Amino acid sequence: MTSLAVRLMEIDDTQLEEFIEVWVERRSQQYDRIERTGAANDKGRDVIGFLTRARHEGPWHLFQSKRKTRGGKLGKSEGLAELGKVFFHHCQGAYKTLPEKYVFVAPRGIVGSLMDLINNPSTLGTALIDGWDEHCSKSITRRETVALTPEIRAAIEGFDFSRVEHLTAPMLVKDQAAGPALSKVLGLVPDEAPVGEAPHAIQPEEAHYVDQLRDVYGEASGDTFISADDVLAHADHGEHFRDQRTRFFEAASFKRFHRDN
Repeated sequence: MTSLAVRLMEIDDTQLEEFIEVWVERRSQQYDRIERTGAANDKGRDVIGFLTRARHEGPWHLFQSKRKTRGGKLGKSEGLAELGKVFFHHCQGAYKTLPEKYVFVAPRGIVGSLMDLINNPSTLGTALIDGWDEHCSKSITRRETVALTPEIRAAIEGFDFSRVEHLTAPMLVKDQAAGPALSKVLGLVPDEAPVGEAPHAIQPEEAHYVDQLRDVYGEASGDTFISADDVLAHADHGEHFRDQRTRFFEAASFKRFHRDN
């Protein structure tokens, strides 16, 4: 069985952006609106979670998709260049406020030098300013070399870099919303669960799991399933749904099942 973490590492750029959008939407109700902007002129933004209707004039979170080739990790230079884009476009007026949270989503990981900067937030702004000419000036836009203006410097110096985080595939799969989100993106039904025996009635401890299964079956088939009984009655999914519930009960808990798979 291919693990969820490996599947996350193998999906392409567009699928990774779609996964982030679906995952963010499923895991949190805090956002007023979620937008996927990933494109050539995204102004440093892939997926945005707006916390209020003020959108870019209020608080927002930025999830930056960074899929690297097999065996590759997100490097320091590319990471600093991506951060540089945010400050540049902010000073250009593309968004009036800077993100309250900036998350590198890098399934294959990040290099140690970039991780050290992220884990020591007070050093990240200094590294960005000191390395602007090397990492940012020619990487922000192809049309021009971008100088570190006093306005950009002031924005960097006034930013709280503890807002910058990173997520890798092993970190992502610990979240219960990751599996259903990836299933939706890839058009999959859930992987087989461990063998066990399920009671006839839906139990409280499996209610969340059953709800997610119902959603994924509906997305895979294009049908609307209001209840577990609707899935059980489906010609294609009924038997598989019974098997999933049966095998679920060998796992000590839903969290343990997702951790091991």
